[in-house]
Amino acid sequence: MSSIEVSPAYLTAMVSRIFRQTDSAGVNVSEAHAGAGLLIPNGGIASAFGSAIILMKGTPPAGPSLGNISARASDVLVRFPANLTYWTQYANYTTNPVNLTSVYQFATASGIATWFLWAVYGSSGAPPSDTSPIYHEIVGTVGLAGSGADLEMVDTNIVNGVTYQIANLKIQFPTIWTY
Repeated sequence: MSSIEVSPAYLTAMVSRIFRQTDSAGVNVSEAHAGAGLLIPNGGIASAFGSAIILMKGTPPAGPSLGNISARASDVLVRFPANLTYWTQYANYTTNPVNLTSVYQFATASGIATWFLWAVYGSSGAPPSDTSPIYHEIVGTVGLAGSGADLEMVDTNIVNGVTYQIANLKIQFPTIWTY
């Protein structure tokens, strides 16, 4: 079996780049989505893009393919804006694994959280909305602690109007690929 190993310094630079938009200088807004990180900075070219981690109910899609958030609007339970205002004070996105904790957000509907969507979305020259195209997305399962789901929670029963927080979400990037 063969493997490729990535140096820690290279990985640190890549993790930082994945989480924040680093190459926006001189980029046309209509093409900036290619450089939009998972945690969107505020102002400037990033004002045309949004990012959110959304707890959803119902059957998750087979993979990334929603097109826009409004396609599954009836499944949205809690939205955690994934911009630097809501995460910087809690996140260290220059290490591996990245450990994220959000500020509290109110649930907008009730139901059992079964999956999550982490989406970077927007459009050229307009504020981002749920009808904006999704440029980058991560889809994962939600389950109870110990279930082996991608995002584990103490209680998956979400209640409209109650506040929730994502605490200690760890995202680990591999340093060795074996093939």
